[in-house]
Amino acid sequence: MERRPVVEVSLIANSRGMPQPQPLPSNLPLHFEGSKEINDAYSKILTIEQDTSAMISKSKSHSLETKLMRVRVLGYLIREAPSIKASEFVAGDVNRCPDERTIETLGDYYCVRFIRICMSPSLYSF
Repeated sequence: MERRPVVEVSLIANSRGMPQPQPLPSNLPLHFEGSKEINDAYSKILTIEQDTSAMISKSKSHSLETKLMRVRVLGYLIREAPSIKASEFVAGDVNRCPDERTIETLGDYYCVRFIRICMSPSLYSF
């Protein structure tokens, strides 16, 4: 059984005291070095995240913030999946996407099925 290190995620509070998501780390953990599938997908996700963050800094937009959340979810799913096989599964999904819009749609798919299902219905604002 593969043991994964415990990951501590820090959040910074905004002016209303709500935690804010942090950017994806720029490097993958060392145990992913041998997987081209994972490295290719994570690279795509980082590029989209950086481009979207730059657009948000120029003009705040709910749709851009939602896009950023969706691609970060994909990145964290790859990084934090319970096994290399699970990380490669998500990475394969990302790599099969023909464009950025499809990757965002994939991120929405995972948000709905793995995150929103755990939330209170009153929090469904994304």
